Amino acid sequence: AWDASYVNYNDTGRLIKAMGGAELFTRRLLWACEHSVNYYNDDEGKEGYLNFTNEPSFHIPWLFCTDEIRRPDLAARVIDGVIKRFSKQNDYPGDDDNGGMSSYYVFLMCGFFPYATTENYYLHGTRVEEIIFHLGNGRELRITGENVGEKKIYVQSATWQGKALDTCKLTHEQLTAGGELHFVMGEHPSDWAKK
Repeated sequence: AWDASYVNYNDTGRLIKAMGGAELFTRRLLWACEHSVNYYNDDEGKEGYLNFTNEPSFHIPWLFCTDEIRRPDLAARVIDGVIKRFSKQNDYPGDDDNGGMSSYYVFLMCGFFPYATTENYYLHGTRVEEIIFHLGNGRELRITGENVGEKKIYVQSATWQGKALDTCKLTHEQLTAGGELHFVMGEHPSDWAKK
């Protein structure tokens, strides 16, 4: 029921309003995420409220990045817990259903995620110094990270095509045109993309 309550991909504004508005929605979502991540990472055998290892729930951490919430720092905090599920064992923390978990891991590490039924890719910050995607149109998408490290999970600033980026999303059209997305990372939350 918790997972299903967040499956309204194409109208998050209405979903947030129906759940009591941005502040209450954020508190509820953070509580469910933290309890789920903590259960999975600290106590084997217990179940959390949200199952981040199943495709219908992949998108949930990026609800913090929507226009209504604008808290990429909270997304980064939850995503850090999800990433730790991969490093705890020698296998994926869920069924790789035709590459679902492995592609999820790539997005988690690269710092962006495609949000189903929309043109948006939400940004949460990279864990790698550089990765290049060779796009089918002959162009390249380059993701670079400065000051990356295991505890440096929060975006301090970002640029797209060399210009300051003050929002935690890019569109499909922007990314498929190719270019460079650069993140500066740090250990503490910043005000990046909260306005």
